[in-house]
Amino acid sequence: MEEYCIPVYHVNDRDIVEEFVNNNGFYNSHDHGEWAGSGMYFWDNISNAYYWKKQRENRGNDNSFLICKAKLMYNDDSILDLTDKNTRIAFNNAWQMLENAYKKCYGKSAIGYVPASAKIDFIISEIMTDKEIVKIIATYRPKSKSGNTIYVSKNYPSVDESARVIICVRENTRLSSRQLI
Repeated sequence: MEEYCIPVYHVNDRDIVEEFVNNNGFYNSHDHGEWAGSGMYFWDNISNAYYWKKQRENRGNDNSFLICKAKLMYNDDSILDLTDKNTRIAFNNAWQMLENAYKKCYGKSAIGYVPASAKIDFIISEIMTDKEIVKIIATYRPKSKSGNTIYVSKNYPSVDESARVIICVRENTRLSSRQLI
C-alpha cells in the first residue's frame, strides 16, 4: 500500500511543544466537542498554525506558545478522511445503523445528541480500529473590526481562508522529523 508523507504543524504551550520535539512526546487531547476526537491536533499548513497561535495568544493567557512541524506518514487505510463526501456519508450511515440497532434492542432512542468527537472516538475504537488519523474541515469565519461575525453567502468558488483542514493524529508513531518553527 502506498505511503504518503505531508508536513503538519502544531501549536501549544512551550512545555508541550518542547516535549514533542525533544523527547518524542505526544499531547493527546481528549476532545469531547465538535472536533475530531482524541489525539494530537495539527494544521496542514504554516499559515493556519500562525493563525491559531495568534488566537491562543489573544485569549490573554500568560503562556508562551510555540509552533512545531513534523512529517505525518499515512496510507489510505490509516486515515478517516471526513473531508471526503463518500467517507462522511459512510460514517454517518454507520452511526445511524448503531442508533437504529440500539432503538430496536431497547425500544427507545439512545441518549439523543452526541457530539461529533464522541461519535468518532466510539466508531474508531469499536469498528474502524485501523484508523489512526482523522481529517476534518473547520470553518473559521472572518470577523469584522466590531467583532461581529460576517456571514457571506457564496454560490461560486472563492479563494479564502475560512475553511481550514485540521488533522487529528491518534498514533504517535505516525509522526517524525519534529522541529521547532
